[in-house]
Amino acid sequence: MKKNVFRFSRKLKERLGGRIRNRSQRRLLISKGLFGGWLNLRVDLLRSELLKHRVTIVPTEECSRMPPPRPEATLSSEELRQLALYPACIESELTVQELSQSPEREQVIQKWQGFLAQEANVIGSSFAQLAPTEVAIVQGYETLGALARLIAIKQGIPVMAFENTALNNRLLWDDHSGITTNRNLAANYYWREIDHTSSQKADEYCEKLIATTKLNKTEQHQSPSTKIDVEAISGPIVLFLGQVYTDSSILFGLAGWISPIQIIRSLLRMSVSKKFTLIVKLHPKEGIGNAPITEKPYNNMTYRKMMADEEIREHLRNEAQVIVDHDNRFDTYSLIDSSDAVVTINSQAGLEAAIRGNPPILCGSSFYGGLGFTHEATMPHLLETQLDYLLGRSAERNEEEKRVARKFTYIFFEKYCLPKEEKAVASCIARRMAR
Repeated sequence: MKKNVFRFSRKLKERLGGRIRNRSQRRLLISKGLFGGWLNLRVDLLRSELLKHRVTIVPTEECSRMPPPRPEATLSSEELRQLALYPACIESELTVQELSQSPEREQVIQKWQGFLAQEANVIGSSFAQLAPTEVAIVQGYETLGALARLIAIKQGIPVMAFENTALNNRLLWDDHSGITTNRNLAANYYWREIDHTSSQKADEYCEKLIATTKLNKTEQHQSPSTKIDVEAISGPIVLFLGQVYTDSSILFGLAGWISPIQIIRSLLRMSVSKKFTLIVKLHPKEGIGNAPITEKPYNNMTYRKMMADEEIREHLRNEAQVIVDHDNRFDTYSLIDSSDAVVTINSQAGLEAAIRGNPPILCGSSFYGGLGFTHEATMPHLLETQLDYLLGRSAERNEEEKRVARKFTYIFFEKYCLPKEEKAVASCIARRMAR
């Protein structure tokens, strides 16, 4: 009996010893530039925090370009072409659907496909030289991260993606799809936590969030305090909340629409037939920000495209009941409070409208869509129906949807998202990738 116990004990020690050795050899591949620049994390501090969990950062920047990648890192022409869509759309200032109809499509895609083929060798070399056991990337569509994600999946290596949120103190993450944009785990967390979340707790959280919203915004998401003169507007008000035209959430979340311009054009037509005032609030980042990858200024991209559209220009010349805030004149939240219906593609501002009792119409796919507090118009013919419904219904239903939206918002930011701190990110990486 003692002999058998000894043998069992020795085998257990061997197993545990092997597991401990494996844990001590955990190597996390990241790009220091992206984690520092995109997410504004202090990589040296993140490194220190990860070492406490026996995880060593191996930056892609420390890899030479000489050794060839492992065979598993080789990507097909079709895979590279798919990854080229994101930078090609950014450079062309077009959505994926618009790019497919552009005569310059092949030229710009082949350009980025060639660039990605070269970078795939670099990333593949990183995998071969640095032998990562885990990979952490930003967003999921950004070129270096997208390459690392795909190679990691091919090699069976766990991958996590991180992204900023509407709040400057919270980070979004995903360890399944490796893409945070509209493909994250928010809905799963909602269904897990909904039965254990009280309305009182969600209300208290959201009331505090509403009161401090502007304090928790980055510079590129700030709006002024100026309120629109609602008394001067007759009839219902419909608010369209714009997003950056080539943001990944738009490029890969437009559903059945071709572009934001098509949505604005449709709303302008309905404003005439249904006699409502349309307010188009364009994203402040388009006035002051630069595009990722190309670093080219947005230069009011959506507004430029609106002014280049003949039908939109005609509406703006002839219709007094259209207001376009392209230069960030008005407070976003006062516009939400003053409007009778809110339309967006999939902006997190739509979530902020929902917790204020103004459930949005979503024209695209969204991580918070389809959960009971939004109205989906993912195809053009659905938008008019949803607008008619929202403009004609009673306020009681809004209160029920607000209750659900507040529970989701509390769960999303407090149960799912991370504090934007190196210690929290390190802990999440160590915990999620140790499985």
